[in-house]
Amino acid sequence: MDESDPEHLRKVEVDAACALEQFFVDRYPGMPSHQPSGSFKLPGAEGLRVDLLVPGTALGKVQAVKELGAYAQAIPLLEFLVKDAQDAVVLGRNHVVPVKVPSPERFVVHKLYSSQSRKADREMVRKHLQQAAVLAAPIEEDRPGALQDTFRILPASGRVATRRGARAAAPLLESHPAAREVLERIAGR
Repeated sequence: MDESDPEHLRKVEVDAACALEQFFVDRYPGMPSHQPSGSFKLPGAEGLRVDLLVPGTALGKVQAVKELGAYAQAIPLLEFLVKDAQDAVVLGRNHVVPVKVPSPERFVVHKLYSSQSRKADREMVRKHLQQAAVLAAPIEEDRPGALQDTFRILPASGRVATRRGARAAAPLLESHPAAREVLERIAGR
C-alpha cells in the first residue's frame, strides 16, 4: 500500500474519526459547556480520558481538526515537546495503553516554559514548576548537561518564558545543588 496515496490518507482520517466515536463516546464538554471540547473519555466514572492536542500559539484554545472530525486543544511548542518521543505505556485499572511520551529533558524544558504561559492559574503554575523540578534533579544526576543542551535547541519563541520558569523553579531544588545550578544557568544568572 502506498502511504503517500491520498486514498490511503483519507482512510486513515476516517479510521481515526471512527475510533474516537467508537471508543470515546463520552465527550467532556468545553468550558462553558456549550463550547466544543478536545477531551474524550471512555464510558464509566473511571474511564480513560484522552485530550487531543495540536500545535498552536494560544494555549488551550480549542480548534477544529477536520481530518479527525473532532476538536483539539492548542499547545505552544508542541512540536518541540514531542520530537524524539519515546515508547511507553499508560497503566489503568482495566487498560494498558501504548503511548509515545516526550523525552524527560524536553518535558522539563516545556514545563518550565508552560509554567509561565498560565499566569492566571496559580495552581497550574505551581504544578508545572514542581513537575519540572522533580524531574530535573535525576536528569542532571544521570546525564549532566542534558537539560542545558535541550534548552539550547528550544525555539527562540520559548526562551524568555523558559528562563522565567527556570528562575522560579530553581529554589525548589535546594537539596539538589547540581540541578539548581543548571536551572540558574538556564535562567541566565
